[in-house]
Amino acid sequence: MHPSNAKSSTRDDLNHLGGYKGLLVASPSDASVDEMIPGDLKTAEAFGANVAEVTKAVKGL
Repeated sequence: MHPSNAKSSTRDDLNHLGGYKGLLVASPSDASVDEMIPGDLKTAEAFGANVAEVTKAVKGL
């Protein structure tokens, strides 16, 4: 998962904050769950898929 590190990137892009050691998302403190940034949700899904893939590899599945 590469960061969207370009001038043309938006908050809706995958991994907009460019995290490398873990999941990074940013939402206003007064925002509801329904107001979460779509790009952050996509990033969380991709991060979870990576964790699952590494876990399977480590366990030899």
